[in-house]
Amino acid sequence: MVENWRDGLDMLLVFAALFSAVVTTFVVQTCQSLRIDYAQVTTSLILRLIDVEVAISQGTLTDKLAQNTDPSLSFKAQSADLWVNGLWFTSLVLSLTTTLIAVLTKQWINEYMILPSGTPRDRSRVRHFRLIGLEQWHVPLIIGLLPVLMHIALGVFFAGLIVFVCSLSRTMAAALGSITGVGALAYLISNVLPLFYANCPYKTPLTLYSFRLVSWVRRRIHAFRGVSSVTISRSLKDVEYTAVSREAEDLDALSICWLHNTSSNASVQSIALQSFGSLPLQSIPIVTGSDGIMAPMSTPHACLALDIVSKEEERPA
Repeated sequence: MVENWRDGLDMLLVFAALFSAVVTTFVVQTCQSLRIDYAQVTTSLILRLIDVEVAISQGTLTDKLAQNTDPSLSFKAQSADLWVNGLWFTSLVLSLTTTLIAVLTKQWINEYMILPSGTPRDRSRVRHFRLIGLEQWHVPLIIGLLPVLMHIALGVFFAGLIVFVCSLSRTMAAALGSITGVGALAYLISNVLPLFYANCPYKTPLTLYSFRLVSWVRRRIHAFRGVSSVTISRSLKDVEYTAVSREAEDLDALSICWLHNTSSNASVQSIALQSFGSLPLQSIPIVTGSDGIMAPMSTPHACLALDIVSKEEERPA
């Protein structure tokens, strides 16, 4: 468990560092639009001075023309610049916050892994005491939500990028927005699919916490309706165990077929063939590959496996 946390945090820190560097590069360039361009102010003042001199030489000077106005007082940043910089600064803050929390989390894990002194019984008590503390103070939840925070930062950055490109070319902005929308939709669908399909491998911390939220809402709805006979799984592991127990015999046949088909060791193939004796006759479509789930075994081996299954079924109890 701890090693998985460490590996995930290391990858997250590398990604967050690279992402922060990229966002900083964009922000340094775009934040200039929020400040007064003094070169443009100087140019404006020079042009105004030329207009005044020409008016004086022609005798057409007016109070309005001679009025000394400071162009910097009329400066106002455009709304597009405000949106772009606001979104990118938000993305940068989220990324740096994720980095800070990840570093703190690694320190917590290092403190947890320090070996206590004393007898084996004392060390066992201290380690379990620390484990209870990790769970009570929601350290696994914090570690699981860090990638989600990084994903939000990435989404905010893409939103700012679309606004920035929109000021340059609406066609490019539409194309970029379409690509970003498809990616965001794929991201949401990939996180939702495991909620409906137990064998879907697209599980992330966001999926786990979404399932807990959905289960909590369903329990509250059933409690409000007074329904107590419906069993609601509390975690995706419970859903997985239920699906495995429901398809136990088919999974046995599939695993033996996979072992036979993928192994090049004759002894392993022989053991796999002998293992078919424990399978029921309902596993014949899986052995022959007629169910379309897995590639069929070679004909001689499939016939031998079927013969073993049939003999075991006919053997008196």
